[in-house]
Amino acid sequence: MDFITLNIKMTDEQTQSLCAIEIVEVKARRIFFQKSWFFRPDALWISLLCAKRYQLKLSDFLDAPTLPTIWPEIASYLKGKIIFCHKAVWTIPTLLKALEKNQLAYPPCYLGCSLMLSKRLYPHLKNHQINQLASDLNLVAITTLEPTSTEAFLIARLILSISTTLKCFYLDDILQTLQIQLGSINPDRTTQLILPTFRNSCATLSISTHHNKADSEMTNHVNTQLPYDFKNKVIVLTGPLESMPRVDAVKKLHALGAIHTSSVTSKTQVVLTNVKNPEQLPLETLTSKLRRALILKQQGHPIDIIHEETFLNAIRSLKE
Repeated sequence: MDFITLNIKMTDEQTQSLCAIEIVEVKARRIFFQKSWFFRPDALWISLLCAKRYQLKLSDFLDAPTLPTIWPEIASYLKGKIIFCHKAVWTIPTLLKALEKNQLAYPPCYLGCSLMLSKRLYPHLKNHQINQLASDLNLVAITTLEPTSTEAFLIARLILSISTTLKCFYLDDILQTLQIQLGSINPDRTTQLILPTFRNSCATLSISTHHNKADSEMTNHVNTQLPYDFKNKVIVLTGPLESMPRVDAVKKLHALGAIHTSSVTSKTQVVLTNVKNPEQLPLETLTSKLRRALILKQQGHPIDIIHEETFLNAIRSLKE
């Protein structure tokens, strides 16, 4: 099981001014390499929020190199590899934006999202932020010989922990079990960026644990047969549906027991759209409601983004 985890830092979340990139390389299920690069941000100042979150100070950047200077070295580690971020939908576009601004190219590679893995395997957890997962799952370094417990390190430990829990020792097996599709970056294709996505938004993974005197045994079940349950779900429609006018869709949602609202908030549980795999599309091409939903998902809010076909299947089951 070989992959690389990547994390970025910024001096200001408003302008998304990048200032650091960290990677951890895993080979044969062991953390093999860890390195971070600080570089001079667009503006030499740090917001209070970023200073606290990333433990940054101005002295870190006074003699720091520029991103174009260090990027060739970073890119050499990433080329052709599987790269995991914890919030790939946000991290990768933010990094690509900084590279484009500096006229730098991202090497071809595959993309994974550890946040998606954790949400599929641990749906009962209320918070899937990496630091909270590290506390809940005890992912921090356990010996002084291990690398520092940075975010990229914790992402690596999370994936290895998931591998152990599922008893899957190949990435392909983990992704297949959790029904997650890797994304990719390919500068030679028209669609250069494809973000990782869930293969089936209706699928749920349940783990039952049976204890005995000898050990604990875990079994996994992926259920994709039942129609999506809209009952008592707070749902928002975005964009036109192909199958019916919006007013008819709202009536059918009410018949399914859903609670329809007009705007996406932290209370939203479902967003219904006719866009397939919006996680794979550039954010600027999506509606404002879809963008808001994706941002909330990356912040740990349990929002399902479902396609119109899933809605139609639920209507058919209601008639039956």
